[in-house]
Amino acid sequence: MSNRLISWKASVLALFILSAVLVWLDFQGFLAEEMAFFGAKALEVFYGPEPRLQATGFVFPPVLVYGTVAVGSPITLQVLAGALLVGLISRTIDSLPISQIWCRLWIALIVFNPAFALMLLRSPNWVITTLLVMGIMGLSWAIAQPKTMKLPLSLVLVLLGFALAILMLVRYEAWFISPLVIAILLSIFPKESWGFRGTAILVTLFMSVVAIAAWLYLNWQFTGNAFQFFNSAYSGFYLPGTEVFLQQSNPSLLLDLTIIMPLLLAYLLGIVWLLWQAKQRWVNILIAVLPILLIVLAIWQETLLREISYLGLLLGLLPLIWQQAPPRKAWQQGLFTVVLVISWIGSGLGLQNNQALPEETVLWRQLTGQKLPQSLLVQQWVQRHQDQRQIANMLHKNLGSNQRVLMDDAINFPIVYQINDPRYFILPYQYEFIPALQQPELFAEFIVVSKPQSPIHHWDQVSLFWSQLADPRPIRQEVMPLSEFKSLLETPYYRLLQRLDSP
Repeated sequence: MSNRLISWKASVLALFILSAVLVWLDFQGFLAEEMAFFGAKALEVFYGPEPRLQATGFVFPPVLVYGTVAVGSPITLQVLAGALLVGLISRTIDSLPISQIWCRLWIALIVFNPAFALMLLRSPNWVITTLLVMGIMGLSWAIAQPKTMKLPLSLVLVLLGFALAILMLVRYEAWFISPLVIAILLSIFPKESWGFRGTAILVTLFMSVVAIAAWLYLNWQFTGNAFQFFNSAYSGFYLPGTEVFLQQSNPSLLLDLTIIMPLLLAYLLGIVWLLWQAKQRWVNILIAVLPILLIVLAIWQETLLREISYLGLLLGLLPLIWQQAPPRKAWQQGLFTVVLVISWIGSGLGLQNNQALPEETVLWRQLTGQKLPQSLLVQQWVQRHQDQRQIANMLHKNLGSNQRVLMDDAINFPIVYQINDPRYFILPYQYEFIPALQQPELFAEFIVVSKPQSPIHHWDQVSLFWSQLADPRPIRQEVMPLSEFKSLLETPYYRLLQRLDSP
């Protein structure tokens, strides 16, 4: 059976499985925050009132927002990207000069590794990152082996530059790997003239420089701060729920290392094996270290502490290392199998012991049919999402065609996504938000406020402005700060208000 046919069969199978599991999770009430965020922002791009650029022009990562617009929904984006990734991994492993038994076993140990599987189910960001890094590493190795390269060198350099430019608009930390890319190109062409090497570097990095510069200029021009996206509550770089978890979980670097080391073991062994077998050692080590550097930079930004699924990146890239230095002997194949099993057990134990993000813990318990732990952070995550779903359901029942909801989507973007039409909402990026905040009875029929019990209450502009509305005690109508509104729905973390004269 040809590798191409295997790739297609694996992709189609993954397409059906991912679709079925994500639909089942939706019926179970699970909604990944990353998908909800990209879905809400994509709806604002497609349907939202002006100024749309204010809603999405400074949201990082822009590629995934507009990618979601292109395919129609974040679930579709996740399914397509995940199926493509599984197909490429299957094709790469099946191209190795090893028996079919080892091929099938390795594919299963990678794809069904809890870290990799959770990445496929909850993080379009890291799935797309894995695909892009796979392309960057593969193209770099192709350039380093000109005798086997089937495309012109100039075209391969352009493709490499294109993949880098997209990656740098998907992961902010990727901006800092540019020096490593330069070092890779210099090590690939050690005997070429400086003019040739300079041209190769320029062709490869030109699109990345343009993309980064355009993004920074856009932020500076409209907000006065080129790095506005980095600290904005309306950017996907730091989702409020994740940031609160990091603040409350007292992260320990030693504990984090004990969690991720079993997952790193397989990739680190692959690097050692590559250096032992390959000839161009400097080239190979620089290329193989690229994803490690990307992860180190992300940890430095404190975006990955206590997160397990992002390490699916390294598991997905391991077949590329095997392709460069195939483990041909039985003991070598057995050794890699053992470390893959260790990484499988390590990620499963980390999830089982509630050492991961609350979202990952909830997803793991859903998939394995277990009861949720009594951890405060997990219960807070579940309660917040249940409340948001209740509000969305209530709005579905009561919203009229021309009615509006005053709400801050910094923390309530899942509600926008579940309503599926941002035109019902008055959000902070819109011109009318401030007037509506000051006199909601003139602009809105409904108001969504978060209560102080909510762990992310302080991100909600509506609640901060109308602090009395967010009071945890039930509001008597005679002391209502806005006499024109009544309480329509009370949840542990939210209050939904409706204007009295609304039908």
